[in-house]
Amino acid sequence: MRRKNRVFISLIALFIVGVVLVGDAAASSGTTISVDPPDIWDPAMVPGTQFTVDIVVDYVENLWAYQIELSFNPQVIQGISYENGPFMESKGGSAEFVAGQGFDNTEGNLALFGAYLDPMANYPYGSDGVLATVTFEVVGYGKSSILLGDDTGLTDADGEWITHGPENLNHGQFANAEVHDVAVTDISTNWRWCVQGDPVDITVIVENMGDFVETFDVKVYCVQMGSSGEENFIGIEAVEDFAPGEAKTLFFVWDTTSASVGSYNIYAEAIEVPGESAWTTNNIVETPFGGVCVRLPNPTLLDHMISWMNLAVRAALPVSVFAMIVVIIIKALTSVRVQLPTRLWKRA
Repeated sequence: MRRKNRVFISLIALFIVGVVLVGDAAASSGTTISVDPPDIWDPAMVPGTQFTVDIVVDYVENLWAYQIELSFNPQVIQGISYENGPFMESKGGSAEFVAGQGFDNTEGNLALFGAYLDPMANYPYGSDGVLATVTFEVVGYGKSSILLGDDTGLTDADGEWITHGPENLNHGQFANAEVHDVAVTDISTNWRWCVQGDPVDITVIVENMGDFVETFDVKVYCVQMGSSGEENFIGIEAVEDFAPGEAKTLFFVWDTTSASVGSYNIYAEAIEVPGESAWTTNNIVETPFGGVCVRLPNPTLLDHMISWMNLAVRAALPVSVFAMIVVIIIKALTSVRVQLPTRLWKRA
């Protein structure tokens, strides 16, 4: 029985390694998708002015289809129109355009759209190929990123991804005025779970994305999952004379002595500076993959199981990884079976 379990776990491990290697290979593709021009800075572009950007592909071969999604700041620019570019038909093929659901100028996004060759022949290849053209109208003053979404991608004639996801995307930016914009760009912890009373080191990265020297505070707090949402203060630190384009790493320590047993999301907040746009959403950043689990000094097997399962669900782990966790838990249960009360196994 033990030998079979070891073989099964080894097979799962090999499968996971294979998935990772395939993902790395896809990420290493030289093909890129870019917003062109990447930077538009023009104070003459007042509200009512329209401009266009192209979505361009470089270093692609055997292209059959593309799909694109965008997001932007709707307080500064809003979408007007979008259309298929000339690249898909550049080798004599015929492209079918799929418009999708269009612009949402309240939320600031352009839903997934694309085109494919029908019939499947005369596949385009090369660089500087315009996949699509998007037209915006200026509605306010400030700065807006033009971000390609994570579902943006290219498909080859075999239906396989040439590139898909954030790795090979180059975004754009529009500005017609100088802005105040400070942001938390990353937060991480040295533990995913800890014993109650142990310190948790928290690392926060902040960046001045605006055009002015800023002074502001960064606050870190945690919220227990499943609670009323009450904030538990961890620490605050001042950032002074922060130059445009500068990034800084801050360090905090969470003393978990008074923390209840459970799982916590940890947040870092860059306190808004005067003149900063209310649309800015990157002032507050949450720890990824389920935060931190605080457990008792001598956890039971059940405590371990709850911690692992909670982290797995929160992190949205792939099925293969989740299955491996289940196998490990079952193996642990089997190995300590004689130590558990007999009546539990009679009821099972």
